[in-house]
Amino acid sequence: MKYQPFSRTLIATALVLTVSGVQAASQAPVAGENGMVVTAQHLATHVGVDVLKAGGNAVDAAVAVGYALAVVYP
Repeated sequence: MKYQPFSRTLIATALVLTVSGVQAASQAPVAGENGMVVTAQHLATHVGVDVLKAGGNAVDAAVAVGYALAVVYP
C-alpha cells in the first residue's frame, strides 16, 4: 500500500503523455508519388531534393541531407 500513490501518479502521467501525443498528430498525412525529403532546415531539404532529381536514391539523399544539416542546422 505504500507505493499506491506512486503507481497512480505514474499511470496518470502515462495517460497524459499518450493523449497529448495523439492530439499533436492531428494533421492529415502527406503522400508523395515521386519521392519526398523532409528536414528541420529548408536548405537541407533542397539538397536532398536536388540529389533525387539528379538520379540519386534515398540513401544518397539521406547522406547528403546529413552533411547539409551538419553545416546549416544550429
